[in-house]
This record gives sequence, C-alpha cells and structure tokens, in this order.
Amino acid sequence: MVWFPACGASTGGEPISTDASAQSDGVATVADVTAPDATPPSPTGLPATRVTTSKDDELYPDLDPKDADALVYVVSRLDPAKLPKGTTVAPNCIQCPTCQGCAMEVWHKNVSSGKATKLTDAASGWLNSSPRISGGVPYWLRNSNELMEYDFSKQAPVVLTFTAPPTPQNPWTQQYYFNNVPELSDGVYYWYGWHQAHNKNGILRVKRGTTQVELVVEDNLYHWYFGNGGGSNLGRRQVFTVSDNRIAYPRYDHDTGVQRVRYMLYDLKTGQKTTLADADGYTVVGGILGGGRVAWKRADAKKGCSEQGCEIDLVAKELTGTELGVGSSAAKPSVYAELVMAGSWLLWVDYREVTYAVYGVDLASNERREVRVTGEEAVVGAYVGPVVSGNRIVWMDRRSGNWDLWRAEMK
Repeated sequence: MVWFPACGASTGGEPISTDASAQSDGVATVADVTAPDATPPSPTGLPATRVTTSKDDELYPDLDPKDADALVYVVSRLDPAKLPKGTTVAPNCIQCPTCQGCAMEVWHKNVSSGKATKLTDAASGWLNSSPRISGGVPYWLRNSNELMEYDFSKQAPVVLTFTAPPTPQNPWTQQYYFNNVPELSDGVYYWYGWHQAHNKNGILRVKRGTTQVELVVEDNLYHWYFGNGGGSNLGRRQVFTVSDNRIAYPRYDHDTGVQRVRYMLYDLKTGQKTTLADADGYTVVGGILGGGRVAWKRADAKKGCSEQGCEIDLVAKELTGTELGVGSSAAKPSVYAELVMAGSWLLWVDYREVTYAVYGVDLASNERREVRVTGEEAVVGAYVGPVVSGNRIVWMDRRSGNWDLWRAEMK
C-alpha cells in the first residue's frame, strides 16, 4: 500500500493509484523555499496556509488535541552521500524508507511561532511508525517492541519497553509488541495486542511512568489494511479510538460461523460493552469517536470490497442511540484515510470529483450539509487523512511538487 493521490476514478468504487510520478524521486535538499502567506479562498474550500516550507517531503502530521500549535511530522529525504558506491538509480525514500541513503526524521513545530525542532538523531534507529503527540508528549515506534518518547527537558528521545513477568503458562519474561503506534489518552497508552499473562487478544493499556500492562478489552479486533511494506506502514494507527472514557472499535465476529464485523463501544468506567452496529451484510472499515458521537465507514459485503474498488457509506450516531443522517448521494469517502472528529464536525477524504479532497459535515446542524474543506488547488493524498485540534486542521498536500503540510482554520 502506498498513499500518493489517485489519478482517476474506476467504475464500481475507489481507484488504486500506480502513478509513480506522484512521489518525489529527485535528490532532496534542506534549503527553504519562499512560502506564500496564504492561498486565496477558491470557490470551494477554506483559506489555506502553508505550514512547512522545505524541499523535502513532510509527511504524517499529528496535532496535540490539547494544544493546536503543537505539530509533529516526518521529514523524508535522500542523502546522496550515504548511497552505495556505483548507485545509478536513487531509491524512492517514500516507498522504501529503510533503503540505504534514505533518512526519515521526526520533527516538532510550533505552528504559530514557526520554531521547528528535530526529535530524532542517528542513535534513534529506524522509524517504525508515524509520530503522535498528546499532552505535550511526542512519541513514535522505533521498532515493534520499543516505544520512543521525546523528553524536552533532556532534549533527547527516551526508549520505553514493557515486559510481562513469568507465568505458569509462559515461564519466561516476554516483551510486549506493538502492531501500530499506540493511542495516548489522558496519560495512558492503549494498543491492540496479545496479553502475555492472560494469553488473550485485546486492547491493552499502560499508564505513563509505570510498566504494568493491563488487558482492558478482551476481543478480536478487525484490521482493514490494503497492501504492505514501505512508507504505508508508517502511517498506520490503531483501529480503535479512545475518547471521554470510552473505546470504539471494530470487532471481528465469527462465533456463529458467519464472519462479520460489528462496531462496538466499551465504557472504561463501567466495563459495559454495547453494539453500535451489527453490520450484518456490511463490513466496517473504520470509525471515530468523539464529542458524544460516533461515526464509521461501511462497505456493502454483497458488492465486495477489494483493492480494485470499494463503495463506502458513512454512518453516524449520537451515543444515546439517535441516528444522524450523513453522507449524500454524491459522497464518495476514501476507504483508506481515517475519519476525523473535530468537535461536532466529521471530516473525511473524498474522491467524488476524481481527485481527492477533504470534506466535512456538522453533525450538530439540522441540515448536515456537506462542506468542502480543501480548495480546488489542493493535491490531497488518498491514504493519509487530516488531523485536527480545536478549530485547526492540517493535511498533507502536494500542490508545490513535493509533500508539504498545509492548514486551515474552521470557524
């Protein structure tokens, strides 16, 4: 799976891009270029401002939910000095971030002041996930069992590992592994994996500053991924969301002999599980929880859903159970990019106009009219959705020829 923009639509669902020209394959430098202060509003879309200005590719943004000025992202560049002697064709570092000569760095930036700080160094090792930030703590995976945090007081990254003590079933110490970068919510890390002591799958958690890993939700979760390898792995996140002491997640259910995916809600205070969507005849391919509402994407199982195309509907509910009609007949949500909840707004990547754009709908309004967020001049990728904090939205955009980060303010 690669995540550059698709170039056309195919009958029956979303296209899969194979356009290699959508990647930067030249020798990247760190020289800055002049960035416009703002792009005038197009007939559709919000006024947008460029956040990053180098000739490198800036990828996988994340905003701190508690501080809209705190932004983390990945800088991808090719270092010709590190290429093997005799190299005639330089690697594409976005498709192969671990190729010799490629550098993938984690950066932090204050959006208002413009101050940027490099968080990784040569000793940080490989980058195994996109960076996240929550409560002022930037974090990412160095490999499948090492979680990295950046300590601003020490101006250095710190390695975190978690081990399970011996049990009668497993009489040796074992390390916990991360399938994707964890979710950090109110000082607690959550991820889906195998709990060593219980010998069960489920959603695990550990409080920052401690080492005891707990099994919170015992269940089999459904993962919806296309392809594998390369930069696509870096952008993957957990398939569940944590908000307001609740977890919303897709459950893979085959107990009855019929394979299906239900969308579930787990209350962290009471331990109660609630079925939000039985999804009988449908496949849940991604959801989001926030602001007392939940939304998800679903695919009609009868029509099929594959890498060649997928028809997606949007569904939204109040946590009280009231259904919210969303998704017009014109809407074509991408199966790949994640949904985003910003207050009462639901945002998604849409390909109704062949090229990709970010659309949104205010779930609190009676009309629930769809609004285009990114303008006609924006070149949005298919696989990486926007990120939001407060009224600020940031997304990956290739209008300048390489991947930059742009922002807009939702009013």
